[in-house]
Amino acid sequence: MDFTYDDEQLALRDAVRGLLATAYADHEARRRAVAEDPGFDRALWDRLAEMGVLGLPFSEDDGGVGAGPVEIGVVCRELGRVLAPQPYLSGVVHAGGLVAAVGSPEQKADLLGRLSAGELVLAAADTSPGARWTSRADGVRATVSGDVWALDGVADPVMGGEAADVLVVTAALPDDGGTGVFLVDAAAVTRTGYAAADLTRAASITFDGSAATPLGEPGRDLSPSVATISDLTRIMGANQALGVMQSQVRATTDYLRSRKQFGVTLNTFQALTFRAADMYVSLELAHSMVDWATMTIAGGDPAAVAVAADRVGLHVSRAARHIGQEAIQLHGGIGMTAEYAVGVGTAHLTVLEQWLGNHTHHLSRLAGRVDDHELVEAV
Repeated sequence: MDFTYDDEQLALRDAVRGLLATAYADHEARRRAVAEDPGFDRALWDRLAEMGVLGLPFSEDDGGVGAGPVEIGVVCRELGRVLAPQPYLSGVVHAGGLVAAVGSPEQKADLLGRLSAGELVLAAADTSPGARWTSRADGVRATVSGDVWALDGVADPVMGGEAADVLVVTAALPDDGGTGVFLVDAAAVTRTGYAAADLTRAASITFDGSAATPLGEPGRDLSPSVATISDLTRIMGANQALGVMQSQVRATTDYLRSRKQFGVTLNTFQALTFRAADMYVSLELAHSMVDWATMTIAGGDPAAVAVAADRVGLHVSRAARHIGQEAIQLHGGIGMTAEYAVGVGTAHLTVLEQWLGNHTHHLSRLAGRVDDHELVEAV
């Protein structure tokens, strides 16, 4: 398999990298962005819209660009490299993906067109306290009276939910009818914003009879589509995690080459060099898995995407923990501070893992898929 980028993909990577380097020239710029409303650089968000980056996943009929998964992965990796707090993964890939998957033609043209133009911020409220990583909604319940739908319950954490204009909400349908997807105006709910471990913004959202508009066909069980979009988000989250890990390995090796102890640089000590080499091995294995999983999306088979999401999720989760912990350890005390990107990068990897699924979750899902294989007796 050819994992190299073509000329257009390289041009996209360089353009996004250059734009992000301007906005987040250093870690202090990122700290300022997350400390102020809306928790990310809004001017940069508008620039990404002008470049067509926000519309990459969506068809041209819906106001997007119609790019493939590799291009979207390129953007996620570049955002991860500088720990950019832009709500791209949560708002464009996840929430926008739900709209693209189940919305009516009119809903897609309206919402995705405005999202691609930077006029709208979406957030997916599909996680309930104590019920993570499932496509079946149980924390939010939908009721209907005639043609009027309303939602009750709590969604938490909602990544990017504090700054969202419209929420894409999964809710349990009446009479155990499965899971529906709804659109809710953010002004119709109670939002409690808070900082995640990496200082990006999340929110706890309370629905109390909140007016809701069904996304797509009213009353239809959309669990399969929700599960597929969650798997796609996991793969793109792995791309973002890869960008973080690439920066951590690079920062660690640069630190070992420049930091002196006992009159010599740290890379003089063989034990530290071996540990850096182990980090690089973990990074390259994760890189290969992420590339393979990203290319699997193009096949269009939801079952294959689900397996790829769990395989890459398992491997990236382990690699992220190894690389993050080693990067902090090899940097010493400075690696633990919020003023240094290495520690915040490890926190961001943890947030991605807790949002999209940890290694135990992925391993259990993979194990559950092998129970239909018959035992082969040795001859």
